[in-house]
Amino acid sequence: MGRLSWVIMFTSVEDHAVAQLRQFGVGFGLLNEQGGELVHSEFNRIGRIVHGVRDNLDRLMAVMRRHHVSTCPEVSVKMGKANLLK
Repeated sequence: MGRLSWVIMFTSVEDHAVAQLRQFGVGFGLLNEQGGELVHSEFNRIGRIVHGVRDNLDRLMAVMRRHHVSTCPEVSVKMGKANLLK
């Protein structure tokens, strides 16, 4: 690939990255393989924390709440920590 092609491709990716950040508040790292592995390990870690919750749906909701708060900490301020950690 020539230098001009690389510069054009990089500029295009950069434009999409800015739009992604503005719209979703997260970069491309959340969408790549390493991001997927990180989320998977985070879910496993949280799963170990909430393993004592007997009901499957309650356990899943606890995992999702904790993950959501860890990725968007401002949520805990808006909703109140008591509601998030049920």
